[in-house]
Amino acid sequence: MQMQADILERRVCRSAQEDLSARGAALLGGLALGWWSGLGEISTLLTTGDWFDPKMDKVQRVEYESNGGWQSPGHECIKREMVHEMLKYGVRDADDS
Repeated sequence: MQMQADILERRVCRSAQEDLSARGAALLGGLALGWWSGLGEISTLLTTGDWFDPKMDKVQRVEYESNGGWQSPGHECIKREMVHEMLKYGVRDADDS
């Protein structure tokens, strides 16, 4: 999670629940059955755990990026997917904690 916070340069929250696969399936199943009005209502059911703040300073970032850093295909794919998910489902910003 710390790596995600550093890559995105944003505060990232880890869920308080370890295994979200079963819970996610149950919540989406309930949504399909009409138990909840939408993703907004489901998001109120989620519990947050630890928060991770970006810790990589500008000097470290420049050094890391000059050595290939986030430019590797794997990191770019992860970053693109994380940003896509954040935009799709909404972003909890540091001010929302």
